[in-house]
Amino acid sequence: MGLINGGRWMAASTRWTAVLLLGPAVLAGCGAGGPRTARTGASGHTTNRTGTAGAPAPGSLAAGTTSSTSSVPGQVGSKPAGSASAPTTAASATPSSNQSTPKPKVDPSALTGTSLAFVSAGGLWEVAGGREVEVAAPTGLVAVHPTFSADGRWLAFLEVPTGTSSAVPELWMSRSDGAGAHQVTSVTDPEYLAWSPSGERLLVATAGANGPAQVLVVQPTGAVSQLGSGLVASAAWSPAGTEVAVSLTNHEATGFTSVIESVPASGGGLPTVWRTNTQDVLEVAGWWSSWGIVYWDDPDGSASIAADGLELDALAGAAQAPHAIADTLVRSDWLSTGPVPEVALVQGDSRLEWEGKSVAMCAPFSCRTVPTARGSVSLDPCLSVQGTLAYVQGPSSQSPDSSPTQVAAWEAGHTLWTESSRSRTVTELAGGRGASAPMWSADGRRLMFVRQDGLWVMPSSGGTGVQVVQGVSVPASYYGQVQWLDQFAWAPAPAP
Repeated sequence: MGLINGGRWMAASTRWTAVLLLGPAVLAGCGAGGPRTARTGASGHTTNRTGTAGAPAPGSLAAGTTSSTSSVPGQVGSKPAGSASAPTTAASATPSSNQSTPKPKVDPSALTGTSLAFVSAGGLWEVAGGREVEVAAPTGLVAVHPTFSADGRWLAFLEVPTGTSSAVPELWMSRSDGAGAHQVTSVTDPEYLAWSPSGERLLVATAGANGPAQVLVVQPTGAVSQLGSGLVASAAWSPAGTEVAVSLTNHEATGFTSVIESVPASGGGLPTVWRTNTQDVLEVAGWWSSWGIVYWDDPDGSASIAADGLELDALAGAAQAPHAIADTLVRSDWLSTGPVPEVALVQGDSRLEWEGKSVAMCAPFSCRTVPTARGSVSLDPCLSVQGTLAYVQGPSSQSPDSSPTQVAAWEAGHTLWTESSRSRTVTELAGGRGASAPMWSADGRRLMFVRQDGLWVMPSSGGTGVQVVQGVSVPASYYGQVQWLDQFAWAPAPAP
């Protein structure tokens, strides 16, 4: 990651550069309380991984199942000593407050009934019940990717090294009010995070800094299950949370083999092979109801090709022929599911954020472009629980200038729009000028968005908004791509 400089992020470590360009490789739901994911390690396209002796070949993901439970709620226990690639566990740690982190200004008046987590100056802050607390600020690390469980009870996030540190990312958890923050020391070098649809389990894929990459299921109460290990590219939950889709790429002397498999989330049973390819790298984007497993197809595993967008394909079932959905950038924050079979996504194959982008609503076998004003691009789609689409429009440009000043000026020209799921009427929302990354509240009555490095909340019909946070950390911007959803999460407050 990097350090804040003049209000914008500066990449300070090449380890994170590629992934900030390509974005997360697993579906990140934009709705409050929905599944969120994080990706901080090397992409499957520009992999930093090296083959590990004895790693299972694609098509043979080991489905081991071992777990242990700590007697301390929220503390993850270690796996038995005989387990292959078993993580080790030390005592959970509560971070000391970083006194150099300034306390951001927060107005909780528009956050009633919800919990908000956000990153400011590298520290993680949480607002619930009108209280603002710093969740974690370990020395030498900065927080990224806060994500609430679907039931709103738990918060998971990553702490990543600053500068050129050789340290690896750490997985942290706390309760949704920020209490009990601790490092999950049984997980090393986490790369993806995704809560199960029920919110009871966290899917974690690791980058394999000290051995084969792993696919783990972590429970806040202390159990860790290993679903498999190998050269993991990406992973995602099934809609019911009973299985996990995993993409693996095995590099060989004569080339590589890429495979998508599904594995029982319980850790028992054999994997099911959905697709194998020896020419393209297959990278799971999600597992959607009425669609099946959705993935990006990267010819030759090329980072350069991937940067300008890849074909997004769907597999309705194992060993079935895929069908193409659209060409998109490899960004999960531009994929949004809702209560209907349609999904919202951003079409376009230019790496520049402000060139050739349009929001589309896609059924399993067709896509409909949402109306966009002439001379504009549309992006940042988010579907509410009622199926209403929120998105932003911005001026179209072919300028290669993606300096912080240019990006900030371009974002200031955004407008906020909605489209009704019934009438398909598009409406510009008053008070939404300069908005980015809209996110619905769980009941669909409020919208949160980013403006001028702050978080705002307004009614779903538009109008005067309330700035609830000042000073949200700004992610690194490559080709104008600012992935704001890496910096905040919003969810309903858990039931008492």
